[in-house]
Amino acid sequence: MIETLAQIRGRDTRGTFTCGIVLWGDKVVQTAPKVSYMHGWRRDRVRDYCIRREWKITVVTETQRPGPHPERRTPKKEIGHMVKAPFTPEQVEALRSYQESGKFHPFTCANQHSGDSTLLVNEGGFYCQHCDYTQTWAHEFMLGENL
Repeated sequence: MIETLAQIRGRDTRGTFTCGIVLWGDKVVQTAPKVSYMHGWRRDRVRDYCIRREWKITVVTETQRPGPHPERRTPKKEIGHMVKAPFTPEQVEALRSYQESGKFHPFTCANQHSGDSTLLVNEGGFYCQHCDYTQTWAHEFMLGENL
């Protein structure tokens, strides 16, 4: 599958803008907020729309990717690029590894505490060891193996 990153430059009632979209094959799978309505559009529709609006669209990169877009592979409990609790034991372990890796900033409690405010994780989600703060979602990339 070919992943295409495209840049859209144009003018509207608020002035000039530059934004981007990502296509997998012929379908828009990610958009900048400015053009969020293009999500799911086909390449030809995007091109025609940009021509009508007198916007310039250019391909920035094209990369060969294996398989279908991750959006088409995600279980129903995942929304876009987010994963919702309850987490499987495998997901809990991956999220715990992410939190402890030191390579990324971990999720932390929004409340003020003395000591470590890093959230812990179990099947129900992330939780604070000092208060009742909880978070029931994670970024999908946090489940990756290459931490």
